[in-house]
Amino acid sequence: MIKDTVVFSLFGTDEFRNTLCEVLNYEAGKIITHQFPDEEMMIKIDTDLRNKSVIFIVSTDRPNEKIMPLILAVETARELGANQIGLIAPYLAYMRKDIQFHSGEGISSKYFARLLSSYFDWLITIDPHLHRWHSLNEVFTIDTQVLHATDNIAHWVRKNVQNPLLIGPDMESTQ
Repeated sequence: MIKDTVVFSLFGTDEFRNTLCEVLNYEAGKIITHQFPDEEMMIKIDTDLRNKSVIFIVSTDRPNEKIMPLILAVETARELGANQIGLIAPYLAYMRKDIQFHSGEGISSKYFARLLSSYFDWLITIDPHLHRWHSLNEVFTIDTQVLHATDNIAHWVRKNVQNPLLIGPDMESTQ
């Protein structure tokens, strides 16, 4: 086992973490979360992180309930001595709002990228909402890597569905 990389899963990504650890021979980290009655979260990391690289695997769907615990976990990992912290986010939230359509609207993709860039050293995600941004590097200040699932999905659909009909929620889903 490579003892210098520890992988944590949050919010149901244990299978992904276990596969990554098995394939890359990384250590699976132990993290405990506790939610108090007022919905505040407490994080406890029960793994030695001194001078280790840490990877968090978190899909950021339902971001409003996931981001604060993630930030607390990252801060805890840094205090415990992690020397580098990366995020694998199969789904990356808040990327669809990339322009001000109406006066007074915020551009959440910039704000969310700034937030994540301040906590993580790198990010890997799959098919983020990039409509007017040409790459994540336009909004993130950390190293980013975008993976694509569309070819695999299209191959599966061609192989398994006779007359496929794909429906998206808006015009921007055409891509």
